[in-house]
Parts: sequence; structure tokens; C-alpha cells
Amino acid sequence: MSYLTNLRDYFKQVKINNLIEDETIWIEMIETRNQLVHEYSSEFSREIFEKIENDYVEILEELYKNRKERLGNDLV
Repeated sequence: MSYLTNLRDYFKQVKINNLIEDETIWIEMIETRNQLVHEYSSEFSREIFEKIENDYVEILEELYKNRKERLGNDLV
């Protein structure tokens, strides 16, 4: 099984467990991270940081909120 297939399966299961709404954006985030470590142009970096700010922070906060609701203060 490939790395990406494992990720897809993982995020599908996380979605089934109602921790995230859309596994596609999580896979995109991982792929973007992988691109970022190999790309050194400031333009590309700027684009990625905007994407992090506009798209990924929101889903990370959503995951944190969902986990906190399930675990209470144990997560903090």
C-alpha cells in the first residue's frame, strides 16, 4: 500500500469518527507540506503561507475543538 493510500484511509476513518468534515483538505495539507520542504522560492512559500492562514488553520482549530469536546480539559 502506498503512503498516500494509507493517508486517505486514515483520514476517511477520522471523518467516520466525526473528528473532521472533509478528508480531502487534510490530504491536500499533507501534500502541500511535502511540496514546501522541497521548494525554496519565496513566491511559492508566500502562496503556501497564505493557504495555511486561509484554509488550514481553520481545519486544525476544528479538529482541536472536536478533540477537546471528547476529552474535556485533558487535551489542553
